[in-house]
Amino acid sequence: MELLQKMKVRYAATLLCFALAGCASAPSVPLPPEVQRLEHQFILANDDRSLRVGANPTYALLEFGPSGYKLLAFSKSYIAMTRSNQEELFISNGFTNVVPAWTDYSIKYKEDPVTGKRTDYVFEGGNVDRKIAYSPASSNFIYSAGQQVMPTLAGYGIARYYGLSVPELSKSIAQTNLLDEARAWNSGAKRYPGVAPQIVPLTLPRQVWMLINSGDGETGRYYFVPTKLTTKYGEYVDANSNVYFKHVEGFVTDIKTPIGDMKRFKVYGYSARTAGDNFSCAGVIMDIGAQTNLKQRFCGNTSDGSLPLLYAQSPAASDELNVLTVEGQAYNQNGTKRPIRSLAMNVGQRYGIQEFRVLPQDEAERVLATFR
Repeated sequence: MELLQKMKVRYAATLLCFALAGCASAPSVPLPPEVQRLEHQFILANDDRSLRVGANPTYALLEFGPSGYKLLAFSKSYIAMTRSNQEELFISNGFTNVVPAWTDYSIKYKEDPVTGKRTDYVFEGGNVDRKIAYSPASSNFIYSAGQQVMPTLAGYGIARYYGLSVPELSKSIAQTNLLDEARAWNSGAKRYPGVAPQIVPLTLPRQVWMLINSGDGETGRYYFVPTKLTTKYGEYVDANSNVYFKHVEGFVTDIKTPIGDMKRFKVYGYSARTAGDNFSCAGVIMDIGAQTNLKQRFCGNTSDGSLPLLYAQSPAASDELNVLTVEGQAYNQNGTKRPIRSLAMNVGQRYGIQEFRVLPQDEAERVLATFR
């Protein structure tokens, strides 16, 4: 009872903090006055760009990492991004209007009929591959504004809506001293690259994997020689990243096993966490380092039933990256090439890897000698 009473007091105090808006853990740094005065007016495809102060814009490429935002590049045209934690900003030629340079979005807004100023932006978004599009749904400069059930050909789906996070946008501008840097670059006083930095890929050690895919059986064994890893955004996992298998021991304890320590796993069954939801697990037997026949699980909440295996932590990114595929070359058991240059790193009841084994070095060298 005493513990319950303490929890009630703490909860009441928390509510009071929110009501008074005076219990922040640390005081926020005041924004420079010029940043506070900025407009955030999106330039739409059918706008008069000169009228909207967009005829001679500056594009700025930022990257969000463990230490916050940093400037990477400036250009007078859109900069193709190379990493999923990059952000791009559009700066008007008068340095008064700064907005995210999203290229794929539908938008609703209110517009003042006299001034033409727009407010109350709402963006519709979804899951976006950053190789193709840069959208609100994949940006830090956004917050969830709600969702709506929408009819589809297959029944019903959820349409998610997003709003512009002005505080996060302002933080990136202040943290990078964006306006002064943009002025200096435009005047020629400072030089910046005009393109995004290219990622130096992490190269895997010389290995041979032996695999069986779901549903293929013993006769479906094949070899794979891995070289590079790619994420769900199509970017390479960069050099100096930590790469690991993520699996589960017991009920909720995540284990991260470095890719070099995983020697073998074999899937023996699948189960959903609760009926009707998307969270499921695959039971596996693993050999990790010198430990053999460990009984653990791969788990995930992907809607297609596939469960991710590999993750990477890049020194340039704050969040871990889901390693979607491994580039390399597949070979049949007789040594001939298979038309497979990319291996999906997941397990699943209908598709994915069923059995995985890293050949010992002496065995790998013998097998490599048979490839042609």
